[in-house]
Amino acid sequence: MATRATRYLESAADLVLTELVVAESVYVLSSVYGVARPDVARMMRAAIALPNVLTEHDGAILRALELFETGRLDFAEACLVGRAELRPGARVASFDRAIDKVGPALRVEP
Repeated sequence: MATRATRYLESAADLVLTELVVAESVYVLSSVYGVARPDVARMMRAAIALPNVLTEHDGAILRALELFETGRLDFAEACLVGRAELRPGARVASFDRAIDKVGPALRVEP
C-alpha cells in the first residue's frame, strides 16, 4: 500500500494536503500500524516536501511534526501549539498541561 501511495503522490498533478489529512495520516501510521513517532514525522515531512503537494499552514504542520516526533505532545495538541507559535501573543485554551512543556506562556486553562 505504501508503495502505491508513494507512486501516486510522485506522479499526480497538484494535490492539496490539509492539516486534517496530515492529522489522520499521523494517527493511522502511529496508532494502527505502530510506526514510531520519528518515522511518522519523517514520512509526513517527505510527503509535504514533494513539489506537487500543496499544504495549508505548512509552518504550523512542520512544527507540529517536530513536537510530535519528540514525544512531547500528541499531534492534535502539537497542531494547536504550531499555529499559536506563528501568531505573536496567541495562546491555546486547553486543560492539557503537556502543552506547558513547550512553553508555559502558550497555554491558558479555560
